[in-house]
Amino acid sequence: MPRKGFKSVTISEEIYNLIKEQLKKYGKQLRLRRVRTISDFVEDAVLYYIKTVVKKIEEGKEEEIL
Repeated sequence: MPRKGFKSVTISEEIYNLIKEQLKKYGKQLRLRRVRTISDFVEDAVLYYIKTVVKKIEEGKEEEIL
């Protein structure tokens, strides 16, 4: 059970391992962005996606996504 104020999600082992590799490879640079854990990485990726892709969809610029 996650801590209060948090939710749990499930990701595939393949994605989990990919993120883990990236954290090992680029750990120092990612820590400068406050990305220290797999959870931080996923949260940062989702926020980036929302700020870029979803924003373009809302603006009617779906063709720029592809």
